[in-house]
Amino acid sequence: MLLGEIAFLTPWIFVPLAGALVAGARRAFEDEKRLFPVCLALPPILVFTLTPLWGARGLPHWPMPGWFFAFPLMGVWLGEPWAARYDLRRWAIVSAGLIGAIAILVVSQAATGWATRLVPAPAGVVDPTLETLDWGALRAAPALRDAAAFVVATKWSEGGKIALALGSRTPVFVFSDDPRGMAFLDDSARFVGRDGVVVVPQDRLDQTLAQLRPYFLRLDPPQSLALGRAGRDEIVIALVPAHGLTRAFPVPYPH
Repeated sequence: MLLGEIAFLTPWIFVPLAGALVAGARRAFEDEKRLFPVCLALPPILVFTLTPLWGARGLPHWPMPGWFFAFPLMGVWLGEPWAARYDLRRWAIVSAGLIGAIAILVVSQAATGWATRLVPAPAGVVDPTLETLDWGALRAAPALRDAAAFVVATKWSEGGKIALALGSRTPVFVFSDDPRGMAFLDDSARFVGRDGVVVVPQDRLDQTLAQLRPYFLRLDPPQSLALGRAGRDEIVIALVPAHGLTRAFPVPYPH
């Protein structure tokens, strides 16, 4: 969690932010103007950074709202006399340049995949920029041109990409114990007896079909669609025509 926060903030911003937060906390009860941002910053930073100690997992962006309130503290801290011996203007220029360079590298990798072509990712490591791939090719898939009444995904993030690609006329249901807001966009009970299409990455196809088979009268053989960038296939999607929805999909939330 902490390394993720440092990466998000960049090390050259994280270090003065952390220093300012510590300095502000030491003087908080002497100065209520420092106490206010300290009280806003510390609880989310500490609670969410330590969450993995008692929870199953954590994500580095959870503490980020707390770090937001450390910026005023950093401004005050770097305005104190001790900081006059440092060239803060140069630090600011270099920081901005490094952030710009990182942005260019990440955006170019997301668009072309050049980095993973030069240095293939180790086994088991997934390129995070694959999350930026456009799923718009789904619109031309034969399985979705045959008047499918709805689409079934198995992850809320993939369901969102599918819905963005297909538009609002095609309902997308997320068959999962964690569908997030996708659970409330439509009611699958309206589609009992109708045909749909299951859309899932090829590497999860067998597991998905085993879970969904009881919900349909028949599942046809899967069709494949490759999503890629710069002429290179990156993700293979399986599209499975599913006939005769037998019952509504379960929703894991009260409604």
